[in-house]
Amino acid sequence: MTASSNAIRSAFGRASRRLDRLSERTFALVVSIPSLLLVALVVLPPTIAVFALSLFRIELAKDNRTPFVGLANFFTRLPADDVVIAAIPRTLLFAAGITLVTVPLALVTALALNRRFRGDSIFAVALPAYFPRHPLP
Repeated sequence: MTASSNAIRSAFGRASRRLDRLSERTFALVVSIPSLLLVALVVLPPTIAVFALSLFRIELAKDNRTPFVGLANFFTRLPADDVVIAAIPRTLLFAAGITLVTVPLALVTALALNRRFRGDSIFAVALPAYFPRHPLP
């Protein structure tokens, strides 16, 4: 073995020992940091930009003026908009329908994957973590 591979093994060993000493809560936080950073970089900027734009009155068909109106769009214009009011029950119905379909489907899938059945090797290709008895080469 070369000196560089020994150094790499030593570094990984030190990191592994440090992670082993962490409490479960701290370990969960350390493991979550990359995904939290990704969310912060991908989700937050557009969300903040859309909220900032909602504080202005933008009418594309009229002119280029975009006066700052603050939260007036939320408290005066939004409740008076018939399209928005009509969309609320449709959105709730859609959310309820999707939930009523996906939750039982997910439960049935989980129960099916928990047992051996004919053709389970097809699922083992797509979901190798759930089928340790079918290791992939």
